Amino acid sequence: MKSLEQLHEICERMRKVVQLREENVKEILEKAAMCESGKDADGNTYRTHVLVCGGTGCTSSGSARIRERLEKEIEANGLSDEVCVVKTGCFGLCALGPIMIVYPEGTFYSMVQEEKDMFTEIEDIKKLDIRSMMFDELAVWVKAVGQPAFRAKQIFEWVHEKGIADAEEMTNVPKKLIEEIKKQGMHGVEEVTRLVSKQDGTNKFLFRLQDGNVLESVLMRYKHGNSVCISSQVGCRMGCRFCASTIGGLIRNLEASEMLDQIYAIERITGERVSNIVVMGTGEPLDNYDNLIRFIRIINDERGKNISQRNITVSSCGLVPQIKKLADEKLSITFALSLHSPTDEDRRKLLPIANKYSIAELMEVCRYYFEKTGRRVTFEYSLVKYENDTPEHAYKLAELLKNMHGHVNLIPVNPIKEREYCRSLGDSVEKFKYILEKKDINVTIRRSMGRDIDAACGQLRRKYEEAKETF
Repeated sequence: MKSLEQLHEICERMRKVVQLREENVKEILEKAAMCESGKDADGNTYRTHVLVCGGTGCTSSGSARIRERLEKEIEANGLSDEVCVVKTGCFGLCALGPIMIVYPEGTFYSMVQEEKDMFTEIEDIKKLDIRSMMFDELAVWVKAVGQPAFRAKQIFEWVHEKGIADAEEMTNVPKKLIEEIKKQGMHGVEEVTRLVSKQDGTNKFLFRLQDGNVLESVLMRYKHGNSVCISSQVGCRMGCRFCASTIGGLIRNLEASEMLDQIYAIERITGERVSNIVVMGTGEPLDNYDNLIRFIRIINDERGKNISQRNITVSSCGLVPQIKKLADEKLSITFALSLHSPTDEDRRKLLPIANKYSIAELMEVCRYYFEKTGRRVTFEYSLVKYENDTPEHAYKLAELLKNMHGHVNLIPVNPIKEREYCRSLGDSVEKFKYILEKKDINVTIRRSMGRDIDAACGQLRRKYEEAKETF
């Protein structure tokens, strides 16, 4: 059938076909027949399906990436109604690396790369520091430095489960390999100072990076667990009018390791477990897209911290193409859009990015995000006195969001000395919330935390940089 021919073309494009001995193919298919390979989540049986085995323990994140890529190819070729992609148990062939089998017809595809491809991959991996490597990449690196495969699991657990600061802490790793790790580098953060709120116990950290730049992270304690707000960039180029993070512009993107170690460092310093992550500190996360996705994959890895994607929130001021790309990742994270106004005219006064992307475009991509992920969008709305906090604004916002699958988070803005914007009065905030509720909009007011320690984005870093300039 034509769909089967198309499926083989897709698999061919992804990797070469490996010829196996007849008895090996027979063994594979016998094992395949014993698993629930031809059924989807609803129990529907497919005539054709692709079994995906992850290789090296079969729980590898590589299996998920192969499956996602294959599903996209199948969807793009109109085969979604005929072909099911499933992850299987082990076929005992993990040494061959990740595999795909078209069953019941029986063609076996190995995801083992050509030597040229492998050379290209290791060269790309060597550009990463150890903490930024996903498990599969670390496994390739370990092999490249002449070490046995099991060392990858040991290193990954030390770095990401235990969250160590220094390679010397790896007590079951040979000295020779530790030296290789040091040569490769393991980027992270170093505490400069910490402020603790007397009002609510919020901790604000100023961390130094290896190049001398500094960034902020905030630990917030709730009844449901500890949340950490991390930075994704040093500085920011988005220019939001009420934010201290953007003063001075963007210096550089953070590496995945530098995002991860904000969490690990806070756990090391406090001795407390972090259960929720908010990527809402300094920087625009979607302006550092690749490192953001790498960060999410690693922090979610079951061999590391294994923090659920549902406990991760990513905020954006509204980069439409990147939001669509994020939706296509089909992650289970919470996406938060910094909306801040129901009209393009008012939004342009607060967020320069609104000159590029309209509210209509934002609503369209938020609908797309919900369709792709099934996750409702959080609409962040910073209330600025007399700018966007009037009853008229509330009614317009309710009208804009009435058919959206979302939730509004009202945020009384924290004033900063470099800006003229003022915090909305308590009565205005409550009235705004009341109007939205009467219009059946899900809404909450964000609890203000750490106000006595300048916990808002960019304030502590800004003070630190100003103090340096005076000496």
